[in-house]
Formats: sequence, C-alpha cells, structure tokens
Amino acid sequence: MNHYKRLIVVLAGAFLVSSLIGCGKSTEPTETTPTDTMATATLALPEQAPSARLPAGVSPSHYKLQLSIDPRESNFSGTAEIDIVLSGSTDYFWMHGNELEVSSARATLANGETVNLQWQKASETGVVKVTAAQALPAGKLLLQLEYSAPFNTSLEGLYTVTEGGQAYAFTQFEATSARLAFPSFDEPGFKVPFDIELTIPAEYSGISNT
Repeated sequence: MNHYKRLIVVLAGAFLVSSLIGCGKSTEPTETTPTDTMATATLALPEQAPSARLPAGVSPSHYKLQLSIDPRESNFSGTAEIDIVLSGSTDYFWMHGNELEVSSARATLANGETVNLQWQKASETGVVKVTAAQALPAGKLLLQLEYSAPFNTSLEGLYTVTEGGQAYAFTQFEATSARLAFPSFDEPGFKVPFDIELTIPAEYSGISNT
C-alpha cells in the first residue's frame, strides 16, 4: 500500500471503560510539606500482580496515542505516550496491556533523563509489570511505548469485521477491553484527557466520538 493519510482527533474525555531542595543544618523545628514527603517517599507496591484494581500511587494524567490501522491486515501497530504521576519512588509498577507485543519502552523523567523499561505480562486478564532499569523518582514522568497487536476476533478492543467484501475496524472498550488496543491504566477511576492520531489507508475514513 502506497498512500496513507493521517487523521488527528483531539478528545477531552476518558478513553478507558475505554507529576529538591538541599537544606543545611538547623536547630529550629522544621515543617514537612506534602511536596517534601512525596519526594522522599517510596511506593509500597505489591510484588504479585493485583487480581482486581491497580494499587494506589501511580496515576495517568494524559494520553497521546498514535495507531496505524489497516482493517485488511491481521495486525495493527501504535505508540503510546502516557504522562503519569508517582506518589513515591519505585523501580516497578503495574498497568494494563493485553496481547500487546511491546518493542520499545522507556520513561522520560522531569529532568530529561531517559530510563529503559521492561514490559512483562503478569496475568491472563492483562495486568502488566513494568520494571525500570533504575529507581524512578516521585513526581511526573512520561512513559513512551511502541507496540503491535493482532486485531481482536471476538468483538473486543480493536477488532475487524468483513462485510460485503469490505473490511472495517471498530473498537469496543467496555468493560476492560481498552487494554487490548493500547497500553493503559484501564480503570474507570482514571478520567484524563487524551489525543489520538490515526494513520489509515488513503481510501479509508476514520470516525470517532467523545
């Protein structure tokens, strides 16, 4: 296929359901601010994959998704940039992604430093353990993931249907099927803005809602 077009859709709704100062010695009492506490805290995350909700302490604040979709193929590919906030430092955390083949994963810290990440599926429900090459500090950071995945064949996630000789791609993200389409924190409690860019064949149209 030689001709593709890009469709940029900017949405302001939730896609799922589918963010130190050195101090000298002092004899005066000091008051600990929430920012100080967050900077020095360590996340106490479970070592085993959660069977229900994700543990507290890691939350997304924005998604930027790019999906390359051709309904005539068996697979699609994409990139996900997710702004997250850690309430404490950690070298691993839990999120969602089901049947995704992640080829690249890294985190960009607030100071611009890049840390490599390892993506490992931890349960059949799509819980994933993300492990960092070094401890990630509390605060804001950017996750950047490149991946591919098969189109779903059970009318879930991002799936295809052929009718009258024409191939179509649709999405169904309820209740926990968004994780079949892109890396995410696939819980209804996370309602954050997101941007979507679709790369599709030139003869196709991309349609979305809010």
